[in-house]
Amino acid sequence: MVTTSASGLDPDITMQNAMYQLDRVSSKWAADLKQNPIEIRQEIENILSKNAQARRQPDSTLLYDRLAYSAFQKAGDRHNTTVGLINIANCYYTQSRFDSAMVYFHAADKAARAFHETSLLTSIYRFTGLIAYCQKDYPLALHDLKIAAQTLDKNDCSIWIDMAMIYLQTNRLDSAKSYLNRCSDPREMAPACYHLWQQVNKREGHLSAALYYAEKESIAKDSLSNRALQQNFAGLEHKYDYERFIDENDRLVIANQHNKTLLLLAVAVILLLAVILLSLAFLMRRKEVKRRDETIAKEQENNRLMQQQVDLQKVIIEILKEYITTTADNITPDKPSGTKLPVEPVSSALSNRRLEQIVACIKALYPSLYKFLTSHPSGLNPTEILICCFIRLEFNSAIIISLLNITRRSFYVFRFRVREKLELRPEDNLADFLAKK
Repeated sequence: MVTTSASGLDPDITMQNAMYQLDRVSSKWAADLKQNPIEIRQEIENILSKNAQARRQPDSTLLYDRLAYSAFQKAGDRHNTTVGLINIANCYYTQSRFDSAMVYFHAADKAARAFHETSLLTSIYRFTGLIAYCQKDYPLALHDLKIAAQTLDKNDCSIWIDMAMIYLQTNRLDSAKSYLNRCSDPREMAPACYHLWQQVNKREGHLSAALYYAEKESIAKDSLSNRALQQNFAGLEHKYDYERFIDENDRLVIANQHNKTLLLLAVAVILLLAVILLSLAFLMRRKEVKRRDETIAKEQENNRLMQQQVDLQKVIIEILKEYITTTADNITPDKPSGTKLPVEPVSSALSNRRLEQIVACIKALYPSLYKFLTSHPSGLNPTEILICCFIRLEFNSAIIISLLNITRRSFYVFRFRVREKLELRPEDNLADFLAKK
């Protein structure tokens, strides 16, 4: 049984169930992320393996390394397949299961040689050399470490310390010192380096030198401890700063959101005011245009009426001129008051053109009056309508009698008939009545 607690896998599962659930989870993630299921599975396996290593669960680490190796092998990824073999062997190495580790290291060596991966071969030979050292096969250990040293960085003191350690075990102190002298700046490997120097000097009988390196080993350990402590404090400080920065950032984000909200509200209010002002301006402009159009229309109507009045005045002036030039003997004298004569037919002193001009002017100036007279149910004749028009124009009786070339009595008869047809009372004034129409 193995135990896991990540990526959606159930706890307490067997190898077969783990493979099934890993395929299920990777397929679901791949569908959600729209990626290759094999790549998602490899990522999950690497994450689970790292988590297991961090929790010091070697069985779980070995399981996930095997799953990763299986996935890479199915995908045909030779590099990562070889890395998977090395990871499995490393798990066995950390468990001191050296025989199983050597089986997987040899398989990784064979796979790495197939595509000439030098960096992987260096790692393989370094581990096989350490395993041979643990198994006290010092010649094999030296052989493998020398192969690994051929491609390693010359400033990597760990390989020289490993080889010096093997020479110390075989009591070849000169060779051990030769490799230790290459460690000019051992850094994190300083305690191990100084410890080997202490052992070498101790075997050579140089006790003062051995004590010197023992002290340096102690100082190096304290230095590394202090550095680790400082790093931890620095990490805590960075964490505190990070959390503080996160809090400040959250506050700034909230403040920024508030500012954005206020800005949007201000913009909305400004836009609303602008719309209102534009609407008011538009309404005022429309009212102004309407008022201007009405004024222009009134002016045009007034101009038209003035022009019609001017035309009428011209007609009246011409009529008056004709009236002045008319001789007095053309007026028919009145008959004696005792006799009743019939109404004479109208034979106007004006030409038909003048009469038409007068009627047209009355029609234009007083359209309601003209309509009233022509549509009256009593049926006013043209002479009666013409007399009404002259009265509306405020012509006196003498001018009307002269223009129509009728007697005074006939004029009174015509006016009497007009009053009857218009149903006027005796106290009603005909001129005032016509002016109201």
